[in-house]
Amino acid sequence: LNLQISPAMYRSLIKPRQRALFEAVRRHTQAKIFFHSDGAISGILPDLIDIGLEVLTPFQPLARGMEPLSLKRDFGYTPAKTSAQAFDAYLDTHPGVARR
Repeated sequence: LNLQISPAMYRSLIKPRQRALFEAVRRHTQAKIFFHSDGAISGILPDLIDIGLEVLTPFQPLARGMEPLSLKRDFGYTPAKTSAQAFDAYLDTHPGVARR
């Protein structure tokens, strides 16, 4: 299973608006940017991190492309990465999630 829209469509239609929203939140608050999404969203995680995602909730390790070790390797915090390149995640192992 994939996203309900293509990553290209996300990038052209939704990402610019989410960026503006995230920037407005940052301008007016010190809030962390939490994002809720179910399922396999690894195809747009770089985009979400690019616009300021800090916490992904829930994170579903049983969904395709959402394996914890791969995501930690590709997106997890290391001292060499800036905060914009890292995110925290809450785990959700709901049995109804599509598996590989």
